[in-house]
Amino acid sequence: MKRIAFLILLLLSLAVQGEAQDGSRKISPAYHLYIGFTAAAACVPEDGPYLTKLSLDAAFRDLRFGFGRKKAGPEPMSWWLASGPKSTLPVYVVFGEGTITAHELCPHTRCDGKIVKAWFTAENDSFSGVLAVVADSDVAGRDDIVNQETSENLEDAVVPIPRCIFECKLPLMETLAWTDDCAVRQQESSVGGMEFCFALPAADLLQGKPLTFEFPFRHDDFAEPGTLTVRFIPVKGN
Repeated sequence: MKRIAFLILLLLSLAVQGEAQDGSRKISPAYHLYIGFTAAAACVPEDGPYLTKLSLDAAFRDLRFGFGRKKAGPEPMSWWLASGPKSTLPVYVVFGEGTITAHELCPHTRCDGKIVKAWFTAENDSFSGVLAVVADSDVAGRDDIVNQETSENLEDAVVPIPRCIFECKLPLMETLAWTDDCAVRQQESSVGGMEFCFALPAADLLQGKPLTFEFPFRHDDFAEPGTLTVRFIPVKGN
C-alpha cells in the first residue's frame, strides 16, 4: 500500500511539475463548499455559565478552484478562486453565509455560596464567513492546517507538489452573549469565533468528485474538541 501511495505521489508530482513548466492552468467544475462545526459539554452548575452546545454551518456557493501559478499583486499564488459557476476570473477572497443551528447554555453559576441563574442576552443565529487564498510565501508558516498530514505528504513528495491552502474565518461577533446574577453590572461573555486552514485535494476537485472530511477541532469555549466538517458538493448541471 505504501508503495502504491508513493507511486501516486510521484505521478502527481511530475504532473504538477509539467504544468508549472508549460505555464498551463486548470480549473475545477463548480462546487458548493460547506463548513460545519459541532461541540458539546456537560453542565456543571458550580462552574457555569458557559456553552454546553454549539452547532453551526457556513456555505460558500458556486465556487471554482483554479490551479497554476498566478500573482495577486506581488504575492505568488499556486491557486485561486473563481466565484460563479462559469466564471474563470480569479479572486482571492469570497464571503459566505453562516447560521448557528443549535446553542445551549449551562444556566447557573456559584455566587456567594449559592447557585444563581444565568441567561442569554443575545441569540442571533446569522453571521458571515470569509474564505481566503493563502499566498505561497505564507503556507510554510501556518500551523493551523487541519489536514496537516495530507499537506505534508504533498510537500514531501519526490518532486514537491505545491500546497494549495485556503483560510476559513467564521467570526461570531454579535451572535451569542450571556450573563448571570453574579456578574458585575451584568457584564457579558460572548462566543468565540473560529479560524483554520485547509489543504485542497486538487486532483479530486479537478475531477468534480464530491468530498467530505471530518476532523477534531478545538473551540476556545469547550474543554474537549468538537467536530469540524469540510464538504465539497458539485453543483448540478455543471
